[in-house]
Amino acid sequence: MPDAKDADISSCEYGMAVFTEIAAYRLTGEARYLKAARTIADRALADLWSAGAALPRASTQTTHYEAIAYSDTLLLSLLALHEHVAGRKPTVPISALCR
Repeated sequence: MPDAKDADISSCEYGMAVFTEIAAYRLTGEARYLKAARTIADRALADLWSAGAALPRASTQTTHYEAIAYSDTLLLSLLALHEHVAGRKPTVPISALCR
């Protein structure tokens, strides 16, 4: 992944990356894809959430939330990841769309 200090990575881009790894995990069952999804998710949390914030920043180069950044894609991907990590039956569909 690019360095968040050098690149402007949107919340949607993080979400799409997490969804891609979860899709690969669902197709193959290989744990390495789930591990990669978790690594990307951890990075998104570190790069986009400020202490006490209810919503993520729009991107790594902003200080505020913007609906146009499609943060819902990131949030849904985190929910999909949680289902797998918690051992629950997957119910969140994989999406290739920024919502």
